[in-house]
This record gives sequence, structure tokens and C-alpha cells, in this order.
Amino acid sequence: QEPLGSETIAAASLHSTVCTDAPQCALTASRMPCMQPVPSIRVHFLAQGGAVARFTAPYVGVASESQAHACSLGVFMGFKAIAVAARRARQGKAQVRRPQLAARALASAGRLVPLTGCTLQAALKMHCDISGAGYAMYWANENGKLVVAGDYVTDAHRLEFNRNGFETSFTEASEAYVLGVSGDGPVATVYKTKQPVLITDIASSSLQRKDLAAKYRLSQVCFMPFEAGVIEFGTSDGSSTKTWRKVPKCLMIPKAELRHGFEHLGASYAMFWVREYNSFQVVADYVTDARRRALEASRGDGETFCSKSRGVTDDADGDGPVATAFRTGSEVKIRDTSVMSRAALAEEFGIKRVHFVPSEAGVLEFGIPEQTFLTGPTLAALLKMHCETSGAGYALYWQEA
Repeated sequence: QEPLGSETIAAASLHSTVCTDAPQCALTASRMPCMQPVPSIRVHFLAQGGAVARFTAPYVGVASESQAHACSLGVFMGFKAIAVAARRARQGKAQVRRPQLAARALASAGRLVPLTGCTLQAALKMHCDISGAGYAMYWANENGKLVVAGDYVTDAHRLEFNRNGFETSFTEASEAYVLGVSGDGPVATVYKTKQPVLITDIASSSLQRKDLAAKYRLSQVCFMPFEAGVIEFGTSDGSSTKTWRKVPKCLMIPKAELRHGFEHLGASYAMFWVREYNSFQVVADYVTDARRRALEASRGDGETFCSKSRGVTDDADGDGPVATAFRTGSEVKIRDTSVMSRAALAEEFGIKRVHFVPSEAGVLEFGIPEQTFLTGPTLAALLKMHCETSGAGYALYWQEA
């Protein structure tokens, strides 16, 4: 009753549960004739990563012991054939990545990723890149109140409201608002229902900040569930943003992998590759503030490894690291960037190691520079604590650029 792909039924183990609610069931007591309908036989396939698929087949009117044995044999042989087909399917390259990606998705589906520091900033910035929004804010529940925990404004959108005479952004002005989780506004509604909301007519909406939105000339605002909170992102009536006809489809950026890249690997950037026809292209990227400032101080041209990589593609059927990671479903680590097709760029920007982490939607690329430095909340915490323990009035962290 439920269709199973060959990659799904590639079972690590197989368990069968035979119904017992029908009296004189030929399959549970084969020596007793059975004229009653047997509701079903359900077999569970425990696939890699704990994903459980079910095969349910109804059987009725088994009238004799020989028919019962024949039916049992047919079921057994059918399941054996399925298992053999699954084993053969696992040998194909096209089938390799699915169980691993499904297992990874299942493992992360049940846990919420704490969004702080570079992880939050990267997630918000990439959300704007993919959706075409001019800004993004993350609303989090703090003691029963929804508050702005982080925000991002695109450079083009910031230039737009600066030309309109605003010194602060809509996101900065929104930080003063505290919303109740039981309210009927769009933020609280999405928080409670976990369903997205798109507002195309802000003036007639229940948005508490609609006067503020009108002041900043916003045209559309969308709200979506985002980890433990709500993401708000919007467009303006200018040319710096897109116009949505419906709730925009946003690719799922794997946030657990983002957090691992920045906080554990010490990455200075992240890029998200997505397949477009026969090649992979970068659709979103993020460079840490510390890395961006260091590059601006040393180069002065505003370029980064990500900006120079925007025009690069990776053949979807080739053996490049992006295509390989996506096809196999396994992380690809490059410790010698001289073997990359972007070796010259890596040398120019001092990138020492690169990791490619696959997901269902695409591939995340992380880059670690030759010299790693303290960044984000870790750096801020250490500087503050250094002042507190030493009695200093300030602390600076100098790094080579």
C-alpha cells in the first residue's frame, strides 16, 4: 500500500509482524482452516539510520492448510525477492547516497540546532540569497516572549534605505518590539502553527509593525518556522529585492552542518552548491565578519574567495569534489588545495583546507584559511573575560591579514 524505492528497502535487518486479531488465521495457526479475512501482514524494513518503511499486503479467504502453506511460501519468496533487489540496487552508484543522506536527515530532524553567532548570520544571509529578500530576522522565544535574536540586511537593501534617508534599518528598529507567544500576529501565529505566512498587503494585515514597515517602504513580508523560532524576511518596493507571487520556496540549508563548519572546523566561509541542469552552481554564501574585515584591510577591493567562486560551475557528472560529495552522500575533504580546479583562488586567499558536506538539497562547502583566528562569540567572550579578570578597560585582538 505504501510504495517503496529500492534504496529505501535496502534493509539492515528485517522483522515481520503477523496479525493475530483474526480467529483461525491460516498464517498464525496454519493447521486450522481459515474462512475469515486476514486483515494484513505487515513487514517492517529497518533501513540504514533507523528509517522504517512498511509493506502491507491483505490476504483473505485462506481455506485450507495447503493454501496456507502456499500463501506463506509466496509471501516469504516475495520478500526474499525484494531483499535481493535491494542488495543489487545498493551496488549502483546512483543509489549509494540516498540511505546515507536519509539517515543524516533523520538524525538531525529530531533535534533543534542552537542558532547563534556565525551559524545564525550565515543561515539568515543564505536565506536572503536564495529567496531574494532584502532582510531577514530570527525571532526566538525568551521566557514566553518572542524577541529578535539576530538579523541580516543585504548590501543592496541597505544602500536603498540609506538613499531614502534612513540611518538605521527596519531590522534594527524592530529589535525594540517584544511579542507574546499567544498573540494573533503573524510571528506568534507561525510560532504556534508551524505554517508559513505571506503578507502581500501590509496595510491591512495584523502586523504590529505595519506602520514601521510602511515607513521603510516594505512591500511583502514572509514568516516561516525556523528551528526553535520564526524567520521573518521581506522585500521592498525598490529594485534591490524580488517580488513573490506566493510563499517563496527556500532550500533547506543544513544548519547543524553550518554550526559544525564554523564552530568546530574554524571555517572562514561557507558556500551552498545546488544542481542546475548538468552542473552545480553556488546559490548562497557567507563570509565571517572577521574574515571580511581582514580581507578588506589587506586587499581593499571587497573581493572574497566566495565572490570569486560565484561564476564557477562543477560538472554534475564529473569527479569534482562537489559532484562527488552529492553523488556518494559522503563528506569530501581536501587538505591540499593545489589539486582543486580553484587552486589559484585558494592560494590567492590563503585557503588551506576545504570540506564539502552533502545534503538532500545540495552541498555545503567550508573553507579553512592557512591561519585560523578567534572569531564570533568565542572571541567576544574571551576579550570581555580578559578585561574582567585583569581589571583592564579594553582589550583588542590583533591578527595577521
